[in-house]
Amino acid sequence: MNNIFSNKGIESHGMRHLSAREAFEAIGEGAFLLDVREDFLTHMRTFAVENYIVCPLSMLDENISLLPKDKALIVSDATGLQSKVAVEKLLANGFNLVANLAGGIMDWDRDGFPVNRNPVAELSGQCPCMLKPMNVLKNRIIMKKRILILCTGNTCRSQMAEGILKHLDIHLEVFSAGTKAEQKVNPYAVKVMAEIGIDISQQQPKSVDLFLNETFDYVITVCDGANEICPVFTGKVTHRLHQGFVDPANATGTDEEKLIIYRKVRDEIYTHFKNFLSQINNEK
Repeated sequence: MNNIFSNKGIESHGMRHLSAREAFEAIGEGAFLLDVREDFLTHMRTFAVENYIVCPLSMLDENISLLPKDKALIVSDATGLQSKVAVEKLLANGFNLVANLAGGIMDWDRDGFPVNRNPVAELSGQCPCMLKPMNVLKNRIIMKKRILILCTGNTCRSQMAEGILKHLDIHLEVFSAGTKAEQKVNPYAVKVMAEIGIDISQQQPKSVDLFLNETFDYVITVCDGANEICPVFTGKVTHRLHQGFVDPANATGTDEEKLIIYRKVRDEIYTHFKNFLSQINNEK
C-alpha cells in the first residue's frame, strides 16, 4: 500500500498532521476523509469531496471495524483537536495510513476548499451547538455504495439504470458496463431519459473488463434472462443481484411506436431501482 502522506504534512506526537491543501491533494490521490464531528456539528456544513465518511467520535469504537483499512484516512473535526483522539484510536487498531487534518473544517473552509452549506442554518444566527440536525445519523457510517450495472452491449437498459440511480442518490458511485460493449449509447434511450430530466448523453458504453480489479457493493444484471445470456462478473462483489428488463432495442415500427416501448422499460427501471434504494437504505 503506497503511503500517499510520505511527502505531506509534519510529524508531531506520533501522528502526521496535514494542512487543508495537503489533505485536498491526498484526497485527489485516493485518500478518504473521515469526519468525526458529532451530528449537531455537521448541520451547517460538510466537506464536499468524493471520498467522504462520517462517523461521530462517540460512535467510532463500535464502528471502527467498518472503516476501510486498505485506504489512507484523513481525520477531521471542527478545529483539528478531537480528531487527534480519533487518529490515536485508529493507529491503535492497526490502521497504518492515518493523518490528522490540522484546523479541521474551519481551516478547510477558510482556505477555500469545497464545502456543502446549509443556508437555513447559517442564516438563523444560532450557535451550531444549539442546532438539531435535519437528519440525525444513528449507529451508522456514511460510505458511498459502489454499484455496477451489467448487460451485454451497455447501450440502453444498463445506461438508463446508471442514470436513474445517479439521479435518485447523488451519494452513490454507479457504473455500467457490458460484456460486448458497443460504440455509443442508444439514442432512443437518451431521448426518453431526457423526457424525465435525466441526461445520459455523455455516458459511454464500457467493457466489464475495465472493472474486474475493482470492488463493488452490488453488481446487478439487467438483461432479459428468458431471451439473453446474462453476463457474469468475476471481480470482488458483496451482493450479486438480477432484475431482467425486456430489451427495447428489439422494438419495431415507427419511431413513436418504438418510443412507447422505450418509455415503458424506462419507467420499469425507474420504479425498480427506486424501490431497491429504499430497501438498502432501510437495511442500514
